[in-house]
Amino acid sequence: GGVRAFRFEGQGRLVDVSGEVLPAAPTLSEEEVRRYQAYAEPVPILDVSRLWQVPVLRWVIESDPDAPLSDDPRYYNDWAYLHFGFLVWTGQRFELKDKVDRSRWPCRPVAEGKPACSDALDSRGDRFVTP
Repeated sequence: GGVRAFRFEGQGRLVDVSGEVLPAAPTLSEEEVRRYQAYAEPVPILDVSRLWQVPVLRWVIESDPDAPLSDDPRYYNDWAYLHFGFLVWTGQRFELKDKVDRSRWPCRPVAEGKPACSDALDSRGDRFVTP
């Protein structure tokens, strides 16, 4: 179950390399499950929204946007998400990182003539992305 990774090895053959290239998915403590279950499905999912630009994914839990957990240490200013780490491709495998720099988690595209990172969500900053 969960996230899998495959390598194409020619002749249409895919080989499951999950154990070689993926660290274990984040798990929540019983206390975290109790804290989050009233607001969200307490299971981290992968945000793949930047994969078209960079080989980085992000473990998140989406909470209720009408009741964002803004005082939670995992909360970041992007809709109503809780952060559980980045999966950063090293060329050989994905490594779990708590923070990355902006080159590894770029801002969303903006209209021509608008400043970079001026999107309504990106302009708020992200405590897990450094300049």
